Amino acid sequence: MNFRLRGVEITLSFWFFCGAVLLLAADRSGTAGLFFWAIALHEGGHLLYLALARLPVGELRLSPLGLILSLAPGCRPTPGQSLLLNLSGCAANLLAAVLLLRVPGGGMAALRFSAVNTALGVLNLLPIPGLDGAQALEDGLALLLGWEKGARVHAVLMKIFCLAGAGMCGWRLAASGFRLPLACFGLAFVAGLVRETY
Repeated sequence: MNFRLRGVEITLSFWFFCGAVLLLAADRSGTAGLFFWAIALHEGGHLLYLALARLPVGELRLSPLGLILSLAPGCRPTPGQSLLLNLSGCAANLLAAVLLLRVPGGGMAALRFSAVNTALGVLNLLPIPGLDGAQALEDGLALLLGWEKGARVHAVLMKIFCLAGAGMCGWRLAASGFRLPLACFGLAFVAGLVRETY
């Protein structure tokens, strides 16, 4: 389903909602619901930075891979703005994790939500193509080395990280037997390597 709201193109994927319903129905621990709230906080961090930096949003896409924000066509943020934009979602999760630990009487619920926010924030900082960490690394290298040299160094580093990640996941799968989360993580590294190569 596609529609426009205040000049922003919004795309809602049917498959995202199917996956979300299945995940919530299968989860008996309640962690899946907390994960969706953590994702909302993460994307809220990105949106807050966009509002503060006055960078226009062009598209919001709710896909099976999560919420994807795109800047308006023609908007060219500086490397510093792009770096802060890519780190703002992780910062929102990690700040929420710290604040939740300080909630008086929060108990186990606050502790669990803090752990989910920490996991999401740290996971997104990993330099894996498609995650905020990979883009933030590229922005940081562009600030230090300039766009052209930074992009070349980033491409080499992404190949190294993806090869190392795929190798580690393959080794763990061979050593401990098949595990679906590990297999999915390994596939993410391989997909990142293919994306960086072609």
